[in-house]
Amino acid sequence: TVMLPQMVMMGLISYFFSGFVMVKIPLPLSLKFKAMTQRGIDLASLDTSFVSSLSWYFLVSYGISGVIQLILGAKTSVSDAQAMEQQMKMQTGQGPQQMDTPKLYQAESEALSMVEHKFLVEEAETRLLAAHYK
Repeated sequence: TVMLPQMVMMGLISYFFSGFVMVKIPLPLSLKFKAMTQRGIDLASLDTSFVSSLSWYFLVSYGISGVIQLILGAKTSVSDAQAMEQQMKMQTGQGPQQMDTPKLYQAESEALSMVEHKFLVEEAETRLLAAHYK
């Protein structure tokens, strides 16, 4: 429910303010930040503390998540901690789908044992000599 309005806002800002410098950050930044903060602006002489519209949108949307949690309450669907907790549960097997890893390893082992590999390098000398001495 939160993802769609964010995508629409990003699209609108990118469409209407593409290539515009929106703000100047009062912090001195190194040149490594130039590609990140000046997305869509191709001026080599522009100082790195100036930020483009799309980059400013991302900075504000990530920075304002704490304020949104204060306004909407402690439990929101955009909580990063909650998303990480769900990922950890799925990795450890506590989630709704538990994998039986011994069976998976056994099946993979059987599939690998069925493959018979023939090395081409072993017969390379005989093929080379046979081609020259026909």
